Amino acid sequence: AGVYEVRTNNLLGDIDFASYGLSFNFAFGLKLQGQGKMSTVITVKADNGEIWLYDNLASKKESFIDCHFLDMSIAKEWLNYNYKFNIVRMYSTGTNKRFRFWRCFINGDTIMSLHGTGNADLHRFHDCQILTDECFLDLNLNQAVAVETYSTDFEVMKHFIILNDNGGGSFKQFGGNLEMHAHHSDTSDHFLFKDNGALGGKMGLGNCDFLSQGVRYEIHGANKKLFYANRLNVDRPVIYTFDNCQMGTVSGGSRQAVYARGFNLVVNFHNT
Repeated sequence: AGVYEVRTNNLLGDIDFASYGLSFNFAFGLKLQGQGKMSTVITVKADNGEIWLYDNLASKKESFIDCHFLDMSIAKEWLNYNYKFNIVRMYSTGTNKRFRFWRCFINGDTIMSLHGTGNADLHRFHDCQILTDECFLDLNLNQAVAVETYSTDFEVMKHFIILNDNGGGSFKQFGGNLEMHAHHSDTSDHFLFKDNGALGGKMGLGNCDFLSQGVRYEIHGANKKLFYANRLNVDRPVIYTFDNCQMGTVSGGSRQAVYARGFNLVVNFHNT
């Protein structure tokens, strides 16, 4: 237990294993476990700019597979908007990555940004509390798939999921609570799901589906909306399904919640 202040960028993503006398290029099974999400607190600070906990986008060097975080808080300095703290920016060339978070409190700007040529996938969040100023999931790889959350509560200030040109998907959200709140400075429209891919994000039958099941939503503010896609590609579907969810606009009145322009764009509401 205790409070640990970190001022190092890329604490976990730039490890030279050879300097420790090790012959491998990446490690399996790193486990970081605290004694409770408010008892073991990692506070990451910077004077300005952007800082990551794990980032191998530039180096393309993969440090860890099966990296697990349990029973701790990983957070930026509260209400300090002079810098951005992001959790994981991953470049993967293959092999399932399986980063897992269990019973953690996470407060950052971008929580997970996935890139590469293969298998930036199989990440899980179990019984966590997550606050995000930018987005929870930033997808930019067609094999950035099978990210799942279980009984995890979110406070989202801008977007929840952003889909970019190189794709990603097969996302599942089971249970929990999600609140969309006002961003401290950005008053433009924000979406639960935003398709930034001009060509539809290289979607296919293996990664086109997004599912939120049994989730309770609070939507605060007229600029908070559900779904945005604006493209004309007939071969790459995007299917988002809300199943047995509860939704309510707490403030801001009525608004167009779904904007879907193009082909093969489906938003399903089942028992919601």
